[in-house]
Amino acid sequence: MHWLKRIIFGWDNTTSEPVQEKQIIRLDDQSYHSNNDIISGMEFSATLKIRTPLKALKHHGEIFHGPPSQTPDYGSQADGIWTFQTSSFREIGISIDEPEFTHASDIGPIEPSRYIPFLIQFRTIVEGNLAHEEKLIQLASLPKHSPLFKEIWCKLTNNYEDFPASFFYLQFTILPGIGRQSAKRLYEYGFSTTIEIVNASIPKLTAVPGLGKATATKIKAFKFYSIEQ
Repeated sequence: MHWLKRIIFGWDNTTSEPVQEKQIIRLDDQSYHSNNDIISGMEFSATLKIRTPLKALKHHGEIFHGPPSQTPDYGSQADGIWTFQTSSFREIGISIDEPEFTHASDIGPIEPSRYIPFLIQFRTIVEGNLAHEEKLIQLASLPKHSPLFKEIWCKLTNNYEDFPASFFYLQFTILPGIGRQSAKRLYEYGFSTTIEIVNASIPKLTAVPGLGKATATKIKAFKFYSIEQ
């Protein structure tokens, strides 16, 4: 079943070089059971972004020995996906070591082993119960953790204007009538979460420079099931 190894990892035996992009295959129970000579289980791959919840990040790389229909739920597909875990190259007769492929992320292609530790630290602070100002202080200390963390932090500040403050206030743009600039004004006025804004009174909202009563009324009428940072 070497063909399946090639499909999943983009391996071409004729060139003995890994293809850069993985091809997408259908993950279903039939494929799992009919190829159990090469599929050893399911592997969870968390989305490498600062908005990925801690719950999903902590399960990155987890192996589940069972079919796709029985894999644990660690969030939406935006947070991570389960993929087939295959036998190693050596186990199927190819004399090479397993490479670690780079994954897409919000700082560009990177190996998960390099980015996941930073993301876990970042999300631990963000999802913690500290006061907002203390969160900002702890986030700002992350570059001091290691040269790798400093490199990642620099890439994030290059990719996200006004980082890390923008990480918090850009979530406000899911609200009706709120763009980047009005989101920043809400943040500067003292709001740190979307829930705080939705629960605020109309007079308090209209006290924010540039935010009128019509927009405040729309915000108060906004319905949501779950808003997470």
